Amino acid sequence: MVVMLAIYGKATFTLVVKFAKNFKLSISFFILPLPLALVWYAVNGAIDAVMISRVVWFLIYSIIGSFLYMKMYRMNLSNAMFSYMIAIFIQAAFVYISVLSPDFRVWVDAALQNGGNIDFSEGIRFSGLTNGGGANLSVQLSLGVAAAFILFSQSSNLLKKCTLILTALLIAFSTIFVGRTGMYLSFLTLFCFVFLLKRSLLLIVLAFALIWLSSSYISSMNFNDLEPNNSEARLDKTFDWAFDFLLSGESSSASSLTSELANLRPLQTLDLLIGSGRVSNPDGSNYCGHDSGYIHTLYAIGLPLTIFFYSALLWIYLQLLSPVSGMQKVIGLMLVGLVFIVEIKEPFVFKYTLPFFVLTYVYLARWMTVTPTVARNFLSNSTHKRRYLFLPSELN
Repeated sequence: MVVMLAIYGKATFTLVVKFAKNFKLSISFFILPLPLALVWYAVNGAIDAVMISRVVWFLIYSIIGSFLYMKMYRMNLSNAMFSYMIAIFIQAAFVYISVLSPDFRVWVDAALQNGGNIDFSEGIRFSGLTNGGGANLSVQLSLGVAAAFILFSQSSNLLKKCTLILTALLIAFSTIFVGRTGMYLSFLTLFCFVFLLKRSLLLIVLAFALIWLSSSYISSMNFNDLEPNNSEARLDKTFDWAFDFLLSGESSSASSLTSELANLRPLQTLDLLIGSGRVSNPDGSNYCGHDSGYIHTLYAIGLPLTIFFYSALLWIYLQLLSPVSGMQKVIGLMLVGLVFIVEIKEPFVFKYTLPFFVLTYVYLARWMTVTPTVARNFLSNSTHKRRYLFLPSELN
């Protein structure tokens, strides 16, 4: 990111400043939690800086990083989505490699310090080439599926459409081995696009059948656990874990979220108003006793700022989508809804990739809608595009 800022920093800064001027109030609600978190950090004896870190990195990665990414791809929605899809497809490939290769899992486990709370040595969930995996990686993978279908909806070339469907399905099936959150989102995305793009139903069904047959073959294979001397684990355990809702009629993830509500830390009146500044305990466990992003933020900065923060994010998304129409608007609203639905499970807004992706999409969808055709053609001219900085007149 530092290298990209050195190259595109000036243009990115201009975009961010113009964006901030047009959404002053919303941006202020993103920043206001920071001084409060700093005060609580001092009052609490400097034992928990998680909320400070979350606000700072949200602004850097999800806001500034999004505009940097847009400038890298010349404000071109298709190029930005294609690049993200390819990056996620590569990560999905590493997930498949980790499923099939015990040696690769051993190497990753030795090379990367586990940054999450999942023991990947259990041989049921896989992290690909990351040090975390789990729900966060699975959601990132599901966004790769969304990117593929965004490109699919814009293409009229049959070969490209087939390739995009195949790519989307390969990414979607990799989430089975990573995390149920992303798996549900991936297949929900597939379902939505089948519904929205009925003319392409046959292509999607054929590609789905091909991947399903391949995955059925893989699921019948034995594989060694992360510890080479343990060869009892099988991929059917992964499928049982991933599809527990269909197999048992009850989701363990949903049951966990519900049961955690009974174990919430008592909320005092002061905590409700201005928070406690706390997100985690010294041992790394949740201070509030729950995984939900909304509850984390409530306990950290209080109810008023929590409402303002999430409302400001929603307001920005909806305002950017206001001039967009047709399929692009439907996709944008689906992505915006996704941000606020999965936040119920975990603080994905503060894991940065999801708000980064959605801001990139809704901003570029708006840009393509309100920017005059002549200006877009001018921007695409290789003679000018390196020094041309354009923002829709509505945001100037």
